[in-house]
Amino acid sequence: MGNVRFIKANDNKGRKAIPTAVYPKLINAAGGYTSPPALVQDAAFPMANALLPDRISQIWSTGPSPVSNSGGADIWFDIDLGSAQSISTAGVLGFSLIPGGAPFPASCQVFYASSYNGTFGSSPVPASFTLARDVGMIFTSPTSISARYWRFSFSNATSGNGFTLGSFYLGSSFTDLGFLYAGATETIIQPRSLVEGYGAAPTITRTGLTYRRFTFNYQNIEKTVRDTFDSLLAEPYPFVYIDPFDVPWEVVPDEEFARDHVWALPNLYTFNFGMRSLP
Repeated sequence: MGNVRFIKANDNKGRKAIPTAVYPKLINAAGGYTSPPALVQDAAFPMANALLPDRISQIWSTGPSPVSNSGGADIWFDIDLGSAQSISTAGVLGFSLIPGGAPFPASCQVFYASSYNGTFGSSPVPASFTLARDVGMIFTSPTSISARYWRFSFSNATSGNGFTLGSFYLGSSFTDLGFLYAGATETIIQPRSLVEGYGAAPTITRTGLTYRRFTFNYQNIEKTVRDTFDSLLAEPYPFVYIDPFDVPWEVVPDEEFARDHVWALPNLYTFNFGMRSLP
């Protein structure tokens, strides 16, 4: 079980901290790069949207053709961070399959390089992860990798109908509270409409995607930890929470953050901090 860890907007090098930022930059089909891969996209939902700080500005690949590599197996997102960044975790946010056809893609593999010539020869360990709505990995050996160029390779592009994607994350550092939380509540919420009638079975309609609500319970906490949660409330965009099982969640905090304060040195606080994952 890990500590309470967050990746703030400025520490996520896999998407822009603000929409007008130059980096990260999508290399696909761009000038100034040696042998960049092709763009694989629907014109209304370009691949570059995956670098925006917006889960709604999705890319949308409607099918496997054209593919990005010569073998016809994968779709590549090649990303230029602008300079070498020390990265310790990587993943995908807001992923979903397009209905119909075979499951595509099934997994994603992450590669890195210090210089760019259209090929990548190295990958973190573990090298790949099975895709889910929000998913990723924390590097274990080594625990951090310094590189400017990164590739997210989505597998098995020769089958299926394509996929949607919100954004990437490449975490340069964690906001780590350094200790296990004293207690937490995790609630799974399934939006639905329930219609009940006399003498008939109820009609249940799912009205949205499942999401989770997290509430952390802290007792007698010093001001420095309270200030960390204050800084999360000030984040301009949703941030990434990594749970004790190393699973990432793109989250927003609750609108209120109340705490009990002992008005005497060393100024201790007791509070519940709530946030919810994005569907």
